[in-house]
Amino acid sequence: MEDLLSDTLPDPREVVYAVVDGIAPEQVSSQLTLTHRSKSSETTLRIRVVTPELAQSDINAIAPLPSRVPISYTLNQLKGLVEEHLGNSTEDGECPDLACNCSLARKIDSDAVLNVQDIGDWDVLQNVIIVHSNNNVVAIPVKDLALSTIQQATRDHLHGMNLDNKFLNALGGVEDTSVRQTGGKQYIKAPVMALCSKQCRTHRQGQQFRDTHNPPAWRAKTIDIHLSECPLEITAHNSDVTLEAAKLDDCAMNGILDIYAVQRWTQDPTDGVNQGKSGIFSYSAAWKHPFDQTDRGISDLLSTLRVFSDLTSSIIMDDERQDAILHMIDLLTHFPPAVRAAYILMRGENPRLCERAALAQCLYEALKKIVPLQIIKSDRMRLFEGSRILFGLILEKAKNMKLSKLSKIGDYSKLLYLSMPVYDMQNMTTMMPVLSLPVQTTTGLVAIGYHHAFDEGALLKWTNSQSSVKVSIVDQRWNRVATLSGGTTMQVVAFNADAVRSGQRYADGGDISKIISVAEYSDLTYLANLCSRNGLTVVAPAELPSADAPVLTLDREGSLAVYVGREGCGSPGSNILMFRPTMKNETEAVDVSIITVLLEPILTERTANGTIVSKLMEATIEA
Repeated sequence: MEDLLSDTLPDPREVVYAVVDGIAPEQVSSQLTLTHRSKSSETTLRIRVVTPELAQSDINAIAPLPSRVPISYTLNQLKGLVEEHLGNSTEDGECPDLACNCSLARKIDSDAVLNVQDIGDWDVLQNVIIVHSNNNVVAIPVKDLALSTIQQATRDHLHGMNLDNKFLNALGGVEDTSVRQTGGKQYIKAPVMALCSKQCRTHRQGQQFRDTHNPPAWRAKTIDIHLSECPLEITAHNSDVTLEAAKLDDCAMNGILDIYAVQRWTQDPTDGVNQGKSGIFSYSAAWKHPFDQTDRGISDLLSTLRVFSDLTSSIIMDDERQDAILHMIDLLTHFPPAVRAAYILMRGENPRLCERAALAQCLYEALKKIVPLQIIKSDRMRLFEGSRILFGLILEKAKNMKLSKLSKIGDYSKLLYLSMPVYDMQNMTTMMPVLSLPVQTTTGLVAIGYHHAFDEGALLKWTNSQSSVKVSIVDQRWNRVATLSGGTTMQVVAFNADAVRSGQRYADGGDISKIISVAEYSDLTYLANLCSRNGLTVVAPAELPSADAPVLTLDREGSLAVYVGREGCGSPGSNILMFRPTMKNETEAVDVSIITVLLEPILTERTANGTIVSKLMEATIEA
């Protein structure tokens, strides 16, 4: 209210205060919202929080949060504001520290020397190089090159830092084998000391660091937040970065910054983000909907996604149809994080946990339109059981997508979604992701500390003719994506919202009703036939020996599974490899004759119950 009244004052230096009686305590804005009062001259943003459910309506009709946010707000405060708005706890949690300096320390030991000509009179043999924090490099004097002396001098230099949950590693150097001391190693050439976080490896593998004294709780809910471009991953390296420094004001439209928020279950700390098809599509907490889904529904979703990723790969599908599929997913979800996740799967790559959750929950919202409630007996926990028909519809409509008069078939320059840039987050010397606020050089991104250490006339110089010069023209989006990622990933696929908003490739104008009629949503026989026409047929287990992998099939429990090929050394009759996403051993060799016998009573019961699975299976298998 004060902001609105202030707009009526002719002098911007004047301040107006609104006093309103009769407001209940619970209606007063929280302390988090009031921690920043913007100055009259400071740029502010309005924050609009969009969830997968809200995205099904007109996003422009979603009201922004009542309080303006100054661009001096930090990324961590922004996340807390969104969490509070969605009813989650805003208690400050520990931000993961992902600093790993071992790789740079090894490179310095093998390929770099102190730049004594430019930095003054240095006794090279009496100095030790330390790499700490975000690739920050310093050299300190030591009285001798005993390992114990070097370690103590390093700790003394780092005395102001919290060294809990960190490793101090001595890397490289040349040990003096002629001297035997009871106190430890003696060096001729000093090793390079690297200070690394214990969390760095486990977190990038999708695991939480396991503190044995304070083990993390499992099955807690968390809020993932995304910009349209990429996820915002809060770590110790970007939590205090301001919205201004991250250039988030460049992402705002008319002063409103859209934040896409997804609630998901946290990962079991013993699980990791496994690579490969089985690892991506095996059941994990990230694929789980907050309101739960049946195991059969989860199997349907993940099995369908696995086959979908093969059908839409660039090896099989042309660029124009790939782009049309992503356009369909965009129209059905209106949620850029879900479109990004689908594109990552189509590229054969591994989406992050937050991206998996975004895709799964947006598909859940789309399935509300397609799956008739009477068929699932009004049980929304069974919506994922319709995943196959949803993707059959997407694949079919993408084949016949009408282009606008301004577009031409074969004009790949106007593909709106395949134009998503893929940014490399790695320092090409260390092959580790840059943690925050990078420097762009001729060889890619580097940390600020790295740049300061190897800049012209700085502390170090390379001996292998390696050079890295700061570029004159900076790609602000690349910098922003790296900052928002906080060192959690090696690569980011960034949704190009500007290209999609300004693009005029498709004739539908962003209206899904011009592509899918209301009647199509409810015709199950029609939808099942679309699955058959687009590679999503469910092949009976007995027919798998003559089928080409990968195809959908049924496992011994009647859940959707994927036939992925034959076991190399398996015996005939039991060498069919079946991927079952909800099982601990996802891929196993099976005997299809046994599965066929076990399925008979299951399918008979489902036919009697009239479940969606039996109706769709019957239509598909008979086709």
